[in-house]
This record gives sequence, structure tokens and C-alpha cells, in this order.
Amino acid sequence: MTGPLARRPSAVEAFQAIRLLEAAARKADPGPDGRGRPIGEDLDPAKEAVRLTSSTALAFPAGSVAGYDPSEGDAPPRLALALFGLVGPSGVLPSHVTAEVNRAIRMKRPALKTFLDLFHHRLASFFYRAWAKYRLPVAYERSGGAEDDVSGALLALVGLGTPHLRRRLAVEDEAVVHYAGHFARWPRSAAALEAMLADYLGLPVAVKQFEGSWLPLPAEEQSALPSAAAPEGSFCRLSMDAVVGERVWDVRGKFQVRVGPVSWARFQQLIPGSEDVRRLVELTRLYVGPGLSFNLRVILDRTDVPEPRLGTGAARLGWTSWAVSRPPPADLADAVFEFDSA
Repeated sequence: MTGPLARRPSAVEAFQAIRLLEAAARKADPGPDGRGRPIGEDLDPAKEAVRLTSSTALAFPAGSVAGYDPSEGDAPPRLALALFGLVGPSGVLPSHVTAEVNRAIRMKRPALKTFLDLFHHRLASFFYRAWAKYRLPVAYERSGGAEDDVSGALLALVGLGTPHLRRRLAVEDEAVVHYAGHFARWPRSAAALEAMLADYLGLPVAVKQFEGSWLPLPAEEQSALPSAAAPEGSFCRLSMDAVVGERVWDVRGKFQVRVGPVSWARFQQLIPGSEDVRRLVELTRLYVGPGLSFNLRVILDRTDVPEPRLGTGAARLGWTSWAVSRPPPADLADAVFEFDSA
């Protein structure tokens, strides 16, 4: 992880170098909270992931990192910075102070530089924390799995703002947060659902709107002519509320998610009961809400259709079986799986 930094320190940007060293320390010892040994907080500086020092050279720096010394024993590695400091090329103190520090170092008296580095380490650590605070990937890494401020705001946007709602879906909360931009926009759109599912599955996805279906009418809502029991009848006004039959055709309450074409191996992972389908259904339901029904049509690549056979592992009728002896002329799109509204 720290190989590029050890080979050529000046080629690595300073904050990225600190980030790498923090990540390496966190991987080696996550600690009780999973955060490792972050710099610039209330940890003993001798136990932090890296010790920040300042470069004392007055030459124009080749990069923001002037040097790197790996750790020895229990001591943290040392990183010499050129972009920030009390002395050196970007030092805030007068240049004669840097000259005096260099003279003392040449005389084998590093006490002055060591004293100044006490302040430099803390100041540079705060500088790094300020840089990391508003960069979501870095803030998320440093949180060690705990909730950071930005993640908390994004969880609220997707409807998971309170703790008792989290870790209850088959879809990881982090995956839902990744699509917070889609969840934050109203009204919901088929194009956004297509983009979100295609990205999540890594497969071609299309959403067909206005998928018609028959809805059964409850007995108390069916049309009935006047009778002794009901002198005024029930839903029997022509052109207003009369319906012939026990069901009605509806095209507004359902849509279809089409996935594919996919290979036979991937097709088997997209049938009801699989974990992939469970995640797809829950992510779709979370996005569209409980008011709409939908079904899933998985399209199988015509060149990967299995031959029908009996025995162990045989195909299931209507799901994974086709009576074919040669590749069909088109992709097979007859496998449709229904998911009623919640």
C-alpha cells in the first residue's frame, strides 16, 4: 500500500500520502472502534499513524512531500512535508530561522527542529483533518464504519435517516446511499430507475411503463342492478361507475423491469428465490414506493439456451425450460416473474 511512497516520496501528494499511511495503520490494527490510529485527534501523538515533520531545505520543492522514513519498531513512520510548516520552503517564520535550524542540524544539534516539529505535527494534522472533512470518500474511510456527517445526510435523503430503519434490507445501505441523487429527486422517473438498476446489476436494464393487468373487484364494488335488498342498486350508472364483470383492466398501476440479454449462468441468478432478485426487488420497491406493482422479465441470450433434459438439476417448467434443439432466431424473453405491490 505504501510502496509508491517508499520508492519516490516526491511523486505522491501530501494528503494522499497521509491517507495511505492512515489506511495502512488501520489495516494493521483497526482498534476497538475500527478507526485505527487517526492523526490530529485526542490520541497520543507517539501512537498516531504517522509523524509529520517539516522540510528544512530552501530549494524549490519537487513535490509536496520532501521525504519519507518508514517506521522502526513501535515508532510511527515520519513524513516530511514541503507544502506547509513553520520552516522550510513554505515556512511562515522568517528565512533566517530556517537557516539557524539547518546550522544546528549540521552541528548535530537537532533539538531546535524537534521542538518546532512538535507544533508542526499538530498544525499539519489539523490541516489534513480540514481537508478530509468535506471529502466524502476520505471522511468515510476515517470513520471506520461509524456514521460520518455526510453519510448521515445522504441516508436521510434516501429515507433511512433514523437508525432503526437501517440494516434491514437485502441491499446494503451503502449501495442505497450511492444512489442518493436519484432518491432525492421527485417525481420518480423510469429513466432514473433504469440507470440505477443497470448500474447496480451491471446488466442492460429497461423499464416498460403502463404494463396492463387485470385487477379483481371486491364483491361490494361490483355493479349490481336494483333489488329488494338494494333498491338503488350498486355501481350501476352507465358511463359513470358501471363495470361489467368481476375484474377491471388497469394500465396505470404496473410497470415491467426488463433485464438482458444475459448468459445462462447469469439467468439462473435472476429467478425468484435468488439473492440477486431479492436485492433488485427491494431496491425497486424502495425507489417506487408501495403504490405500484411490477414484474421482472429476464431475457436469455439466444446463443446460450440450454437443451431440455430430465434428471437431477432439471429445468423448471415456465421458468428455465425451452423445447429447442437448435439456437432460436431471437433472444428468449418469455420468462416473466410477478411481484405484487407491498
